[in-house]
Amino acid sequence: MQVIMIDIMLLIIASIAVYYGLKFKSQLVFALNVLVSSTSLGYLFVSAFGVGACLGLFCGLSSLTTSSVSREGKSFWVIATAPIGINTHIISKIFACQVLHFISAIIVVALSMVLYVFNPLVYVAVILGMALTLFTSGSLNMILGLINPYFDWKTPKEALNGGSGGINIFISILINYGLYGLIIFVTVKMIKWNYNIPYVVLADLIIILITAVISYLIDRKLFKRLLKRL
Repeated sequence: MQVIMIDIMLLIIASIAVYYGLKFKSQLVFALNVLVSSTSLGYLFVSAFGVGACLGLFCGLSSLTTSSVSREGKSFWVIATAPIGINTHIISKIFACQVLHFISAIIVVALSMVLYVFNPLVYVAVILGMALTLFTSGSLNMILGLINPYFDWKTPKEALNGGSGGINIFISILINYGLYGLIIFVTVKMIKWNYNIPYVVLADLIIILITAVISYLIDRKLFKRLLKRL
């Protein structure tokens, strides 16, 4: 249940926003038409990418990938002998754990179309932003689960908690907050220094990409070490 709480919260907030937005739809459409007509498509694309990235970061607070290895249980030895590459193992686990969040975010985007429909490229940008940050948070969260996986669980809940009373989940959330805090700090500073939105998004994108690459490389190294231990 703790895994889908963020998705439920996101859908509830989006539904409430659409409900009240419909009451002022004509004014909202007029304002957005003015905004779109005076803004270049490239600027809208970059801004939409940033919005999608924020959605992905919010959904990424759920730490299901932290326990993705532990949930294999004692049958994990089968994975060690299977002719499957490490990249396939890691990427498939991240995808499986984040797909629900991605679907929830897509539903939110679809709900927003009830109020206003942008250029299709705007929605492509939103999806790309979500995909990037969901992958980053998934890769980041997986590190704790690979450092000390717990295979001797008795119940699914114990597996989700990593056998540590949920401490891994708590720590992974704190790690995510650290990333979000850095992004917010850089964003606020750059806005205060009067940088344009594209430059702000680019700076945040660089932070996210560096985090994604480093965390994924750590995942690979830890996964290799785990396979050698079996």
